[in-house]
Amino acid sequence: MLATRDLAIYASIIATLNGIWSLYHNVFRDRARIKFRVFDATCIDPNTKIQRPGVSSTISNRGRRPTNIETIGFWSPKEKKELLPVDWVKEVPFRLAEGEGKSFFHFQDNPKFAIPKPYRPFARNPSGRSYPFRRHVRVIWKKLTKQFQNKAWRIRE
Repeated sequence: MLATRDLAIYASIIATLNGIWSLYHNVFRDRARIKFRVFDATCIDPNTKIQRPGVSSTISNRGRRPTNIETIGFWSPKEKKELLPVDWVKEVPFRLAEGEGKSFFHFQDNPKFAIPKPYRPFARNPSGRSYPFRRHVRVIWKKLTKQFQNKAWRIRE
């Protein structure tokens, strides 16, 4: 009787560990990893043959799972809003398979549609997850630590 109970406990521990590993592997390790690079560039306009300044960007999926991208744009920390370039809005939504990438260019010579520096690009999938995710975690962490420091300072006074 004791051996049956021990076997059941052992099996439940193994099943729980297997479930945790499966969850970790499928949710955290095996996911889409979006890389978004932005840099200043110049492009020759095909219509006028004139060099125009602009912002060039490349978005690629480094992960093993394909993903859909619903929104791409820039975050303006001063104005606390999202800036969506008109040129890019026409090209979304799109799908990125494993190892696939896509490039975009936005002309900066029109002040009405200029993107302010520093460039803080983001991409969002249909479920609402924003990339780069680390930057959002960093911003939240800074806000939390700032609140903690302010409260700790008030307590000392």
